[in-house]
Amino acid sequence: AALAEGRAMLAAAAATRESQQRRGAGEVDRAAAAAAAAGMTELLLFTCQRWRITLQDIEALALPSWGFDVSFPDRGAWVDYLSEQDTRLSRQQFLGEIQGLKISLPDVRFHIQSARWVELLDGTVLARLMTDGRPTCVMPWAHPCSINAVLAGIREVPWDPDRFWMFPRWHKDRLVFLAWVGSMLRLNPIWIINMFPFLPMEPQLTAKGFQVGQAVYYRSTTHRRWLQCRVTRVDPISGSIMLDVKPGCWISFEEQAEVCKLARLST
Repeated sequence: AALAEGRAMLAAAAATRESQQRRGAGEVDRAAAAAAAAGMTELLLFTCQRWRITLQDIEALALPSWGFDVSFPDRGAWVDYLSEQDTRLSRQQFLGEIQGLKISLPDVRFHIQSARWVELLDGTVLARLMTDGRPTCVMPWAHPCSINAVLAGIREVPWDPDRFWMFPRWHKDRLVFLAWVGSMLRLNPIWIINMFPFLPMEPQLTAKGFQVGQAVYYRSTTHRRWLQCRVTRVDPISGSIMLDVKPGCWISFEEQAEVCKLARLST
């Protein structure tokens, strides 16, 4: 019931924001757009406080059920993967469907012809790569434009001491570091009060896990040696991976530290 109510509220606010952002034949009304953005921020804050959930929880609720099975470390890696397809992604676009692709896969005669993708708060891009030129229509809980409005709104929620708990860990760590910088420069509390609310929620800069197609070494207990192989699948939620030398067997994120290591290929 809480999930249904929360999604209904987010969808209504997103639809209102979209309608207020357009006037006439698509001309942007800046005043209406600013009012819609403020309305979305208020709704997100209300939802977090009522259900005591974080902005990342809101993101999880908003994501469409598109069956993502591939992850990219950031938007740059996703754009590089699509580089030869002349695909342009707006900085305000955080999910979508791309058709007309023709991406070859090694040792496979099929081509990737379409994809659905979404960018998370931490910068990771989840994608579903498909061989169908026109994939089966999968209707999410709301129109993709409405979901995009919610994902954009999450990134615009201003920081406040009373809302510190809502933000992701890496953003809170960043604020702690900047507060220390302000203290060392003897700029606090003006530094914190006047600067922190305007800081964007940037993706975390920590290292990500293995990616599909990446060359790795796997420590085999059967062969009693390290085997060179490649990652064939990645679970974007748990971080588990599957290797071509162990098809059908998932290796958990915790286990990878002991049995997997990055391969250094000679050129």
